Amino acid sequence: MQLMAYDTTVFPPSDNFCSGAEEMVLQTLKAFIDSLSGKKSDDEKMRKKLTAIVHAIISTIRRADAEYIKFQIWVRRSTDYNNIIDNVSLDYNMPIKNIPSNRKYVSLPPQIQDIDFEVYADGSRIENKTGFAVCTFKDNENINNFCFKLQQHNSVFQAELAAIQYAANWAASNNYKINIYTDSLSSIMALKSASSRSSFVISAKNDLSAVKGLVGFSWVKAHVGIQGNEWADQQAKSAISTGVGLDIPAPRSYLRRKLKD
Repeated sequence: MQLMAYDTTVFPPSDNFCSGAEEMVLQTLKAFIDSLSGKKSDDEKMRKKLTAIVHAIISTIRRADAEYIKFQIWVRRSTDYNNIIDNVSLDYNMPIKNIPSNRKYVSLPPQIQDIDFEVYADGSRIENKTGFAVCTFKDNENINNFCFKLQQHNSVFQAELAAIQYAANWAASNNYKINIYTDSLSSIMALKSASSRSSFVISAKNDLSAVKGLVGFSWVKAHVGIQGNEWADQQAKSAISTGVGLDIPAPRSYLRRKLKD
């Protein structure tokens, strides 16, 4: 199975490999099972055992076929299966060796002094709809709300990380000094992990690494009455329907879901 799934230069399976193999196995064992009918009293027990074997073989073939397709799409970036993923652009993993050591993780102070704005960043996903909001405050007054609607295939993790990335780029573009607050622990962990290989995560790391001195970055607990964070949560929920459309490559989880369909 490993040869079939990965070494395509030696043994590339055809597009109909799975269905063809299933048919062969089914027909062969069906003929054998049928030949047992009516001969002995325990033939029914044998039939059940062989049926279980057939199901196990088919399941193995399907898993191997899915792994092969996943490898071709995710690693080799093959376009042969674009119909499976609806021609959606996919995120991809970058080799660790290609990531500069100073960009492998983000290290920003929790807060900086003499800021122009406090910024709350949040993402939301409700019934397969995803979006995020970046809300700016000055002296506890809401100044601006930047709301974006993502695609159905995007995850809430992507929305939350995109919100943080947008806030950092907004500060850099305007030369503002800001403190960014997020309730997304998964985003903070991804940014601080030196083993993250996602191109999307690396892009966010690059942008946040470029704003040192302009940005403080810290976690706040969700749903405990923090005004800015509660407002950003409401805006992110609205963004999934009314936000400006934004394209972000689909995560690997989207590919796994499509192969299960």
